[in-house]
Amino acid sequence: TYKFTNLSAGTYSFVVTKPGYGYVNKYSFQLVGGGTLYQNFGLAQLISNNVATAQAVTDASGIQINGTLSSPALGQPSFVSVDVVAFASSAPSVSAEAGHFTISSSISALNGGVTSFSLPNMFIKSQLNNAGFASGSTVYIAVYLTNPYTVAFFNPVVNQTIFTTLSSTPVIVSAIVP
Repeated sequence: TYKFTNLSAGTYSFVVTKPGYGYVNKYSFQLVGGGTLYQNFGLAQLISNNVATAQAVTDASGIQINGTLSSPALGQPSFVSVDVVAFASSAPSVSAEAGHFTISSSISALNGGVTSFSLPNMFIKSQLNNAGFASGSTVYIAVYLTNPYTVAFFNPVVNQTIFTTLSSTPVIVSAIVP
């Protein structure tokens, strides 16, 4: 619990962090003189799974992402839910920070081994076109995993959702927009 006293009236933003966890930003809290503001912040633990392989498969309706996940052993095999987050860009240097277009989808993964996944229609043609990717152009996609309990937040400065518990290394794939 934190308490800030004697703050001037104005607009405040907060960043909450903890080692081993993601972070959360909260923007544009209005504080008036003598007022009290209560806010809860939820953090998610950093993910230890990674995308091992990925490939993009294009058909007339869009782009499918197939791949495998690697999971560390947690004592005994068990299934956990993970989210695949993909960031699309027109440049090969696509990353979470540069994501022009973001899609996420939940899958189940087996801890302590390799799990295959297939995400049909991960990027639908009309969504890609609406995001500025023309048919026939190359799209580069960074595929990450994130904790399903992550606290993603919308950053009004860059006008996009930020995922705070992404896996450490993405797999970059490319495809031709149908």
